[in-house]
Amino acid sequence: MSTPNTPNPLSNELTFITAQRAARVPKIALSGASGAGKTLSALMLAGGLVDAPLLPDAPATGRWSDVIVADTENGSSQLYTGLSFNYKNYRGEIATVEIGPFTHVDFKPPFEWRRWVKLIEESSKRGKCLILDTISAEWSGPGGILDFVGSLGGRATDWKSGSAAHRTVLDAILRAPIPIIALLREDQKHEIVRVPNGSGGEKVQVNKLGLKPQQREGFEYEVDLALTIDHNTHIASVGTGKDRTGLFTAKQPEPITPDTGRLIAAWARGGDEPVGSRGWVARRCGMLQAVKTEAELLTVWEETRHLGAGLLTAEAHAQLKAVGQAAKEKLTKGSAPSLTPKA
Repeated sequence: MSTPNTPNPLSNELTFITAQRAARVPKIALSGASGAGKTLSALMLAGGLVDAPLLPDAPATGRWSDVIVADTENGSSQLYTGLSFNYKNYRGEIATVEIGPFTHVDFKPPFEWRRWVKLIEESSKRGKCLILDTISAEWSGPGGILDFVGSLGGRATDWKSGSAAHRTVLDAILRAPIPIIALLREDQKHEIVRVPNGSGGEKVQVNKLGLKPQQREGFEYEVDLALTIDHNTHIASVGTGKDRTGLFTAKQPEPITPDTGRLIAAWARGGDEPVGSRGWVARRCGMLQAVKTEAELLTVWEETRHLGAGLLTAEAHAQLKAVGQAAKEKLTKGSAPSLTPKA
C-alpha cells in the first residue's frame, strides 16, 4: 500500500495532453462486387496520393513506380498500364489521366499470413503507396486464415491461433509507414428485374448486387476510410463503412479520381482542422492574406478550391473569395480583375 512519501507506480504511466490531430499515414479499404472498378479506382486514388503525373511528361512530384500493386488476381491489374481515362476534376472540367508504369508484384498462393507481413514490410521499403488487390485472399484464399484454422482442425479453440495470425497482418498494415489501399471482394447476389426496353415494352435485366465483403467482420473499422464502390455507377460512398477523415460522409458520392487521392493526402499531412470547418476557413483566409506574389495567390486559391470542393457552405465560399479578391487587389494596387479559377 502506498504512503504519502511513496511514489505511485502508476504516475509515470499516465500522460495528459491537449488532443490535436497530427500527420497520419492513411489506410483505406475499397470494397465492391466483381466488375465494380475496385482496381482502377485504387490506381486513381494511389496516383493522387503520391502525386504521380496525370499524363507522360506532365509536371508532378511523384512517379507511378512509387505505387506498388500486390496482385492476387492473376496479374489483371497490369492490363490498366498505359490506358487513358477521362474524369471530371475538382473544377468541373473533363481531365485525362494515363495509368503509368506502376510497380507490380505477382502475389500467388499460398496466401499464408506470414507472407502478407513480409509483403507489407518489403513494399514499405520500396514504394510510397501499396495496393493490396485483394486483401480478401488473406482471409478466404488458398492458404489464408480460413485454411489455416482448418489445417489446425477447425475447432473453436483453433480460432485463437487464427485470430492471432489475422491480427498480426492487420497490425502490419496499420503500422506500415506508407499509405495502403486494401481491396475487398464482395459476395455477389443477382437481382432479376424488368425494365423498359425503349419501345414501350419491357426487357429482363440482371443486376449484380454487392453483399458482405470477403474478410473478417469488422475489417472496415481498422482503417481510416472504408468506401463501397457501386457496380453499376462506379460511384464510391461511405454507406455503412468508415470515414475518420470527415471528407466523404457529408459529401455527394462520386467516382474516385486522382483528385480524391490528393484530397486525402492533404488531410493526412495533418495540422489543420476538418475541411470546411470554421477553423479551416479561417486558416485558409490567413494563407490567402499572407501571400507575396500573384502566382503564390493563385496557387493557394486553387488548392483551397480543390480541398473545399463540395464541402464549403455558400457563406464560407463567399468569405474565402472576398479575402482572395482583397489579397489580389493589394498585390496589384487595386487594378486587379475579379479572382477566377485557373483555366
